Amino acid sequence: MFELDPHAGTLTLVYQSAIDNPALDMPDSMVIALRTGDLFLCEDNGANNHIRGLTEDGLIFGLVEARRTRPSSAGCASMATETRCT
Repeated sequence: MFELDPHAGTLTLVYQSAIDNPALDMPDSMVIALRTGDLFLCEDNGANNHIRGLTEDGLIFGLVEARRTRPSSAGCASMATETRCT
């Protein structure tokens, strides 16, 4: 994750996942909580989707996990979704 400061003309590395055991899986949407400064990241890349937080201290924490599950009925064509707050 990078922080761009166009006024200062700088690009700063804010967070980098470990290569061998990444804490993030291609987050593509984010929002900053103005009161705390925490950054919330959305990951929607596979069977399980997550919203994770990144604190100003560089700590990643899980907030929400949405799991796609197989339909219980053979006649059901859509996938069910199970959402869990962590």
